[in-house]
Amino acid sequence: MGHSMSGVGVLDKAVVILAACVDGASLAELVDRTKLPRATAHRLAQALEIHRMLVRDTQGRWRPGPGSANSPTPRPTCC
Repeated sequence: MGHSMSGVGVLDKAVVILAACVDGASLAELVDRTKLPRATAHRLAQALEIHRMLVRDTQGRWRPGPGSANSPTPRPTCC
C-alpha cells in the first residue's frame, strides 16, 4: 500500500481501494493489489459503490464512479 497514511485506518484503506480500481478490478484483483483481507476489500468496495465512488461494469469489475475524481464522467462542482 504505497500511499501515505493519514492515521485514519478505514479512510486509508478506502483510498487504497479507490486507487486499485482506476483501471477496473475484480474482487480477486483488489485483494491482490491492496493486500487487504478479502472480506475487508469487499466490504469497502461495496460501501464505496453505495456512495457512488465506485461502480460495477458489465463484467462485475469495480471502476471509478461519478463521485470519484478518477471518473470519466464530469462531477458537479460544489458551491
